[in-house]
Amino acid sequence: MGRPTPSTGRVSCFATPEHPRCRALMQQARARQARDAPLFAECTELGDRAFNRKYRDRPALQRSDDCAYQRRPTGAERWPRLLEGACPAGSYVGREAEDCCSGDLAAAAALWPECVDFFPAR
Repeated sequence: MGRPTPSTGRVSCFATPEHPRCRALMQQARARQARDAPLFAECTELGDRAFNRKYRDRPALQRSDDCAYQRRPTGAERWPRLLEGACPAGSYVGREAEDCCSGDLAAAAALWPECVDFFPAR
């Protein structure tokens, strides 16, 4: 797979979200971000410790690292998952859930393959 550049024959889902190769991906990314944004805002207002206490009976909502990441269970080896509300407007969590991806080609190339899904082959 080549890195995203105008000459690689890839579609930018950020520039053309209604492209047939992008439509479902972008709808899902927007929906996940819309669901998480209120929780992220609440967590940043309360702080992750208070937020986690409030939702202690809902482990999937537990957060860490200034509310940006899903709190991982003690002893988990994998890096915690970045949550959608932590990404700025117009950017979305990438494939590995470690970084935010945007339409900025230089940033997308630096985060490759995290952002590859947002730049499918034509």
